[in-house]
Amino acid sequence: MELEANEVMVVAKVRTDKVDLSTYTQLCTLPEGLWNYREQAREITITSKALKTLPEWIGKFDRLEVLRVLGMDWYLNKVCPLRALLE
Repeated sequence: MELEANEVMVVAKVRTDKVDLSTYTQLCTLPEGLWNYREQAREITITSKALKTLPEWIGKFDRLEVLRVLGMDWYLNKVCPLRALLE
């Protein structure tokens, strides 16, 4: 897989019911492979200082109960960069 100049490939350890992307703080978009967990994932955690929108398909996760999205400065009471739930 060839990456663009501003892209970085990351590997996330996941359980099929719980996806934790909180260590990948540079995410601008959610990985397309996350869609493969749409029938099992109950919880998704994202911590990013760059993520501004969530893709529409995140709303199609059958069993999702918790979607936790945090900006990097949440502990300083700064605003999360997320501005929209749809792309």
